[in-house]
Amino acid sequence: MREGFNKLIIGFVFLFFDFRLQNIDVLPDPIGYLFIFLGMTALMGFIKEFEQSRNIAIVLLVLSIPGVINIKHGVDLSTNNGLTSSFDLGYMFVLGILTSILSVVLMYYLFIGISRKAKFHNFYDLARLSHVTWVLVLVINIGLYTTMLIPFIAIPLILGGLGVLVLEFVVLTKAKNAFINLETSEIIE
Repeated sequence: MREGFNKLIIGFVFLFFDFRLQNIDVLPDPIGYLFIFLGMTALMGFIKEFEQSRNIAIVLLVLSIPGVINIKHGVDLSTNNGLTSSFDLGYMFVLGILTSILSVVLMYYLFIGISRKAKFHNFYDLARLSHVTWVLVLVINIGLYTTMLIPFIAIPLILGGLGVLVLEFVVLTKAKNAFINLETSEIIE
């Protein structure tokens, strides 16, 4: 049980921190998704929703491979004065949207699964906190796409996103501590 939640936490550390040296990601997202997959696999017999999120983690692992080396895919448009600008081709944009949607679905199964299990074992504060975290993840993700239309909300969204990130780690840690003594065979339907 503890090892499963520890793997989830390590996986999210890999996902949420982006350190690059010479355009190479030092904490690559595919390894983060691999840890999430392994954590979900360890907890699958404990929380039913983790089976769905485990499958999504594998898809996200594959989709995140191109991001390990940050190569700019684009076309240079030269102007007469020598200035150039580049734009990403559409497939990177579509890949980003697909990854975002799948990440939100992964978070749904993760936090709703924790919430349901917490309610089942009368950990109502954890259930409420986990549900609120899921709602905030959804709001922040919708808000990030809204910044394309309303750019001035970007800074509050970034700050809110950092707060939600901290909340995600708090929920995972509290769930690990709350569920540590429960039997893994207690699956709720």
